[in-house]
Amino acid sequence: MMRALRMTSYTLLLITSLLGCEKEDVSKRDYPRINTLPITEMGSDGTIVTAEVVFRGDFQILEYGFVWSQQPVPIVERSDKYSFTEELNSDAFSYQLRTLEPQTTYFTRAFIRTEDYLVYGQIQEFVSP
Repeated sequence: MMRALRMTSYTLLLITSLLGCEKEDVSKRDYPRINTLPITEMGSDGTIVTAEVVFRGDFQILEYGFVWSQQPVPIVERSDKYSFTEELNSDAFSYQLRTLEPQTTYFTRAFIRTEDYLVYGQIQEFVSP
C-alpha cells in the first residue's frame, strides 16, 4: 500500500513538472556563419569546392577559403588549405582542388576568419577522380 502511494506521488510529480515546462528561448548566434556546398564538379583537372556566407553580420572577414584532408575533420592548423585575403564581394566563393591523390577519400570544408572568430562550414566527403 505504501509503495503504491509512493509510486503514485512520483508519477504525479513527474507529470506536473513536465506540464510546467516552457519552450526555451534560443539565443541569437552573433557570429558569422558559412555553408560548404555539396561538391558537384569533379574531373581530371581537379575538384571544385564551393561555399556561401550565410550571415556576415558586422564582422570584417580577414581570410576565407577551404581546408581539405584525408582525415575526417580538416582544420586550418593541420590540413591542406587555400585561403583568400582579398575582400569578399559576394556571398559565394569557390576553389579548384588540383593536387589530389586519385581514387582517394577526402574531407573538405569552407572557413572564414574574422578578428574574433574562426568559423567552419559543414564537412563534405568525396572520392577524388
